[in-house]
Amino acid sequence: MNTSCPTYKAFFRVTPDRRVRIFFVKRELTAKVIRCYFGSGQFFMSDSFELPVELLKSLGLDYYKINSGAYPVLEDNEYIMVDV
Repeated sequence: MNTSCPTYKAFFRVTPDRRVRIFFVKRELTAKVIRCYFGSGQFFMSDSFELPVELLKSLGLDYYKINSGAYPVLEDNEYIMVDV
């Protein structure tokens, strides 16, 4: 049984208020994936997740943990964005 999370093309940036914003590339997502993961206007993290060291370095952060919970979804023509 495969219990791993699906993976999708995305990139990360730090917002002015020092939160991490995930940019999911819309053209890489199917309509089903968008409905399933973002359709309610919320992105749900079922488990907490610590960002890997390589990503922390590229963002200029020492440590960042995404807590489990629901996060509002922002959207434009190219991206679905989630501030975590």
